[in-house]
Amino acid sequence: MKRLTTTAALLACGLLIAACGTEPTAVGHKTSAKVTHAAGPWTCLSASPPSVASSPTIVRSSRATAGGTWIEAASDATKGCVALYLAPAGSTKWRAQQVTADASGGNGVSTLQVAAFGQRRIWVLAQGLPGAGQAPAFLFRTQDGGGTWQPLTPHQGRVFPGSDVPLKMSFTSATDGFITDLNGFYGPPRVEVYRTVDGGVTWTLSAFSVPQQYASALGNGTVTPPAFRNARQGTLRVTGTVNGQTTTLVYGTDDGGTTWVLERQSTKASGG
Repeated sequence: MKRLTTTAALLACGLLIAACGTEPTAVGHKTSAKVTHAAGPWTCLSASPPSVASSPTIVRSSRATAGGTWIEAASDATKGCVALYLAPAGSTKWRAQQVTADASGGNGVSTLQVAAFGQRRIWVLAQGLPGAGQAPAFLFRTQDGGGTWQPLTPHQGRVFPGSDVPLKMSFTSATDGFITDLNGFYGPPRVEVYRTVDGGVTWTLSAFSVPQQYASALGNGTVTPPAFRNARQGTLRVTGTVNGQTTTLVYGTDDGGTTWVLERQSTKASGG
């Protein structure tokens, strides 16, 4: 089993972690969240989640709901600054916090993932633009509802190996989580399932294989984060479309995600 360790050298990569204040300050016709770090006050995005339609450089995560709270993350792809937004479900009263000053690795942010367990433990995964088959992926965690953030950097603080597509993240408890990747840049597509049992500090690569007869059918594919029925039993789906045919592989685990076994597969015409 392959083991990935966290490095404390993330700050050397230009990532500054600071809590983001929510004091509003007028900037033109927009209201922004005032942020303070070692260099003094500055502005990180807006005080409420920016609309993707408002700017072609805005990147926004899917919404997570935890304990009656909506949680989203957003970034300006050209600046790399990532902000977290929290609001009571159904409300428009957002609380803005800065996650990091730069999650782009100098390459721009392409996707954001957010996961939560309760209202205090929240993870944000920021992925840069892919280059040469890899995209830098930076992981951040708060255990106090966003007051302070800790950088957790998989794979020697750089990237998940070969991640040339958007990663998917989920947490099933305060300690157990998964990040999935379908990589096809080098050779046939392969599924990678990373597992943590310590809240994201360290990660291991779970045992997972795709039968050779299906590998070529997973081009332009996706893999979902695992969905668990209980602490040990869960499933995940891998899909890919080639030549108008969509192949779906369903995997199962009986040991909490350490190993995965192909349970069934189906192929049908795309859109059918």
